[in-house]
Amino acid sequence: MPGTRFDGRPAADRGANADRGHTPAVTAVSPTHYRCTFVIAGSSYVRGINTLAADRRSFTEVSWLVARPAKKGG
Repeated sequence: MPGTRFDGRPAADRGANADRGHTPAVTAVSPTHYRCTFVIAGSSYVRGINTLAADRRSFTEVSWLVARPAKKGG
């Protein structure tokens, strides 16, 4: 998510979905975890939690559709 802040405030997506009007809001939870919510047209549609690996070379993502929170995927 290029240009993303980690303060929980929505920011225009400048990545692959920039032309779709996606707005991510990312919150740092710790030095190795962050939460994100993607909004389109004012409605949240995806939430997720990313965790940085101990070697800091990769991360694990768990995300889900807001409408289907029981269907979390990684």
